[in-house]
Amino acid sequence: MSTAQLRGLAIPEDPTPDLNESERYVWRKLREQLRDGDVLLTSRRFTDSENGDVEIDLLVLMPDVGAAVIEVKGGVVSYENGEYFTRSGSRYERRIHPIRQARGGKHALRAYLNRQPTWSMGLLRTEWLCVFPYTKLEGDLGPEGRREQLIGEGELDDALGRVYDVLQSCPDPNPVPAHPAWVDRVIDLLEGRPDPEADVARFSAMREDAVDRLTRDQARVCDMFADNQNLEIVGPAGSGKSWIAMELAHRWAKEGKRVAYLTYGGGMAESVRRSGLADVTYIGTFHGLGREWEVEQPAGADQDQWVREMPERMSAAARVLPQHERFDAYVVDEAQDFADAWWDVLFLAARDRDELRLAVFRDDAQEVFPGRRGHPDMPLAKVRLRENLRNAREIVETFAPLVPDEIKVLGGHGPPVEFLECESGDVFGVADDVALDLIENRGYTRDHIAVLTTKHRHPMQAEARHVHGEKHWDLLWEGDDIFYSTVAGFKGLERPVIVLAVDGFHDDLEPRNVMYTGMSRARDLLIVVGDRNAIKGAVGDKILRRLQRGQKVD
Repeated sequence: MSTAQLRGLAIPEDPTPDLNESERYVWRKLREQLRDGDVLLTSRRFTDSENGDVEIDLLVLMPDVGAAVIEVKGGVVSYENGEYFTRSGSRYERRIHPIRQARGGKHALRAYLNRQPTWSMGLLRTEWLCVFPYTKLEGDLGPEGRREQLIGEGELDDALGRVYDVLQSCPDPNPVPAHPAWVDRVIDLLEGRPDPEADVARFSAMREDAVDRLTRDQARVCDMFADNQNLEIVGPAGSGKSWIAMELAHRWAKEGKRVAYLTYGGGMAESVRRSGLADVTYIGTFHGLGREWEVEQPAGADQDQWVREMPERMSAAARVLPQHERFDAYVVDEAQDFADAWWDVLFLAARDRDELRLAVFRDDAQEVFPGRRGHPDMPLAKVRLRENLRNAREIVETFAPLVPDEIKVLGGHGPPVEFLECESGDVFGVADDVALDLIENRGYTRDHIAVLTTKHRHPMQAEARHVHGEKHWDLLWEGDDIFYSTVAGFKGLERPVIVLAVDGFHDDLEPRNVMYTGMSRARDLLIVVGDRNAIKGAVGDKILRRLQRGQKVD
């Protein structure tokens, strides 16, 4: 049976495993005849206080006339000596109770609906019918088997019409609910009403727990390379690099070493501080280390000042550090954004260069400042990670063409990646609408969501920075609201849902890297908002096609 021209709704759409041959035949006939708005349900079971365990073979909901409970009996049905029998062949005979079952199903359905706190429409107008598809009927079948409520052989082509007539003429004094939405309410109560917020919370907690377990397993990397003095750990987004970095920093600090944990972004630094590394001497950015040494900071945002002038000032301070303020070990996260000159400063601040321990973590595909990718001038034992532990498979499969190596996905499945196309000038507004829809209609809470921009700061981010300064990062963990950031500022961080607002790219940044970094910040759900041509120019046809699989039309 082709579903292309079918109307109405069948739940389930293919009930084959639940029905016997006679029931399937009747189901097919009814399914072909459903009108728009009609619903056909299969095998509904109830535990009823009066009738015990009850099963309804078929249930038809018709918005304008009510609900019909249908009992199907195969074979040739007869009424003899006050009882019903069905015969298959010349010798097999079985006692049956079709009327009792149909009537019990009717009362069980109405009683169930009526005791639900979310049902406020009174007793539902309901009637029972029996269908005997292989029995030729003439008159009533016993005192309970009123002919109008029986459908027999040769009558299935108008089965739904018969159901309609019975419901329209039944003596039930209860009116049909005035609004046809009563059908949806019945379906919700029979199928289980979804609770989007609870479902999202459970899914998010389950994913977070699974990711945490997988990430903790990365301790084996620390164990395997414990004897290597200097390490370079390379891996894609979501491979657990930052967890390994924190674990190494913790282990080295427990050995009595003065350890500095350095990362490019202030947000990532704050995340590490909150992880409980109380025994690590310094956690922060490279330039924050300069502030610790009371080095004058550049006044502007010129990258040349930070890449050249600041290291010169910090080098002068490092040379005169007292021995007790120097470091025995460095953990450098997001090292692809470290400039060559920064490494020289770190070595000058080491207590003993020959005994110094160094762990460098990098993903060059996430480099957002071209021309850095600084490497320390020393041999490093390289460890390559190839597994993604954090992002849902759907997210990884979308950004995978942006990374050079194949990624093994261990983080499980999530919702499909979504794409909303809009004009470049409308990106912020559409992103805000998307975030609001996630909260109001899809069960997400505000603290599930981060809105990331690829070029300009969102007005909400600008306001947060104006009000809170660098303390605005506290809102990511302590607040219960949507968090706003640029992609570059959010490096190394995550939220369950990322709305990536593609509002252009700075001339000196690599768009592919910005897109990859932004997309990989989403743990469970990624929604990309922007102009199709701008995105195509940034990441190419392959990524655009993958995004368009989940495109939504506003």
